[in-house]
Amino acid sequence: PTIEPLRYFDHWLKGIDNGVDRDPPVIFSTSDPSGKTVWKGAASWPLPEVSTRTLHFAPEPSGTIDSAVDATMADKPSESARTLAYRVDYATGMGDCGRMRFMLRDEYIRHPGLSERAKRCMRFTGPALAEALEITGTPALQLGLTSDAAWGALHVTLEQLMPDGSVVYLSEGWLNLEHRKVSECPRPHSGPAWHSQRSEDLLPVTPGEPMDVAMELYPVSVRIEPGSRLRVCIAGTDKDNLHVPEQDPAPTLRLTVGGPQASRLLLPVDDPASRPASRILELSLIHIDAADEGL
Repeated sequence: PTIEPLRYFDHWLKGIDNGVDRDPPVIFSTSDPSGKTVWKGAASWPLPEVSTRTLHFAPEPSGTIDSAVDATMADKPSESARTLAYRVDYATGMGDCGRMRFMLRDEYIRHPGLSERAKRCMRFTGPALAEALEITGTPALQLGLTSDAAWGALHVTLEQLMPDGSVVYLSEGWLNLEHRKVSECPRPHSGPAWHSQRSEDLLPVTPGEPMDVAMELYPVSVRIEPGSRLRVCIAGTDKDNLHVPEQDPAPTLRLTVGGPQASRLLLPVDDPASRPASRILELSLIHIDAADEGL
């Protein structure tokens, strides 16, 4: 993370011709669980070769793990709608080496307890992938939700379930349900559900009243290999990183699955066949590696 800022200041403060002024406006990396990273560049964001793939939540159990709610995801919604009930578990957490802390500590994001956390969550697992899948952009959720409490929150993770049963963290997001109103962002924003978090945009949480909840996860660029599964874990808190006041009794969330308004995951999927060859920045990767060796 120190190399690109150094290149920037070397050029604009010291006048060094290092090519930073000729780099693409957008530079990002696509990674996989093995640690392999491919650097890419683009003139704009989101990428033109990215389209949305929808995975609908379904009530059928996946059988991959015992959890508070074990359900599935599918490309087509179930014909009939039903609700799944989940009692918020305040012991659910992500640990103290997560995304919300790593920038302060110069540490890698680590979540060794994802399998144990999943047991305390409402969990939706997709089918094993028949071919590789590249996700590049801002994943989002569209949820049909009710609560028996007058306030609450969601903490959601997107994960990769490997063929050997291990779990890889991909992204996460959280939302105070009173901030669920989707507003127009006053600046460029590529995601589908921006929340202003302004007091004038607060929406009450009325017990038993259905809510349409749209929320984004952090942008990500990852390659998922064949045989892996995607899963979404939904909790009502992250005890290690978010302040969600406990209620007694703990609220019960009810999620609509199946039918035309099924809760769903929206994935920004990159189509390699439509990707221009110039997207891959091989020289940039060589340059960064060489700079690392000189530190």
